[in-house]
Amino acid sequence: MDSSGATLIKSGMLWMLVFWLLSLVLYAPVFVWLERTWRSELDYSHGYFVLPFSCYILWIRRHSFVFSVVSRRWLLVGCGLLAAGQVTRLLGIFSHILWFEGLSLLVFLPGFTAIFLGRAG
Repeated sequence: MDSSGATLIKSGMLWMLVFWLLSLVLYAPVFVWLERTWRSELDYSHGYFVLPFSCYILWIRRHSFVFSVVSRRWLLVGCGLLAAGQVTRLLGIFSHILWFEGLSLLVFLPGFTAIFLGRAG
């Protein structure tokens, strides 16, 4: 791989990290609400295991991820899902229903994945 390809891969990972950190900041109130729910309701106490288990699965499959320029179709799908997730979150914010904000994560995260890990070309 030439140096421009390596730079592209590094910049793609850098953008993904920046976007991930920004998402964590924006969704901080939702994560606080989720943690409170996991702590107080026994039916949802397994929520603490979801992130470590997901990270373990991602670590096992880390070699299958390709950081490259994604195709326009995956970029459009990802942006559409991100927009739908944010509309759902705004609906939750303005209606004061935290459940919608949590639901928006289920739309937002696949959009994030499509943008950064979608198929190339």
